[in-house]
Amino acid sequence: MINKEIVEWCTGIINKLCEENRFRNKEIQQGVDGEKEHAITVLSWVKKLEKHPSVALRISALFHDIDRLVTPGAGRGFAGDRKSEEYLLHKKMHAKRSADYTSQKLKEMGIEESIIIKTRFLIEHHDDILEEISSYKDKDLEILVAADAFSWFSTTGINLLKSEGEERTKDKLRFILSKTPKFALELLPEVKINNLVLENLKKHVLKEIIK
Repeated sequence: MINKEIVEWCTGIINKLCEENRFRNKEIQQGVDGEKEHAITVLSWVKKLEKHPSVALRISALFHDIDRLVTPGAGRGFAGDRKSEEYLLHKKMHAKRSADYTSQKLKEMGIEESIIIKTRFLIEHHDDILEEISSYKDKDLEILVAADAFSWFSTTGINLLKSEGEERTKDKLRFILSKTPKFALELLPEVKINNLVLENLKKHVLKEIIK
């Protein structure tokens, strides 16, 4: 299977999961269509940030949050303090479930072991804190984290603002930008955001983080 076919196959899995879980739409954090949009938008940002993204990076862009579709109850949002150790554990477990599912699917398709290993690494660490992300010195991981952050403003962020309000959304944005690599933070002021509230939150949190 060539790289293009692998990515098309992954997109097909997301489409299938969305249709199979449509009856559970309210249990899924952004609804099935929202999760699909987020995955596709992250992949789009990966392609903008990296001229020739690896197949592992492209798979990871699509599947990094697949936990929300395959285990809706466990993969739902977090109601507690997003500055707590409990929240960091919640994010790590979410990433691990997504990595477990993806690795198994890739094995079933007979995908090359090196691609499986790299994809698992990227997904499993995409929600780590910045200190951990930086320690790996892995460009693909930094691209994935950046693409996820940029996508948030047009997908997850809008839904979160509607469901949890401005202050909770700001807390979430602090978590996202606090783990975003420096190169992406420097690009973010130029990213056009078609929501005035999110644009203002972006400016406010960036001022907190960039000193």
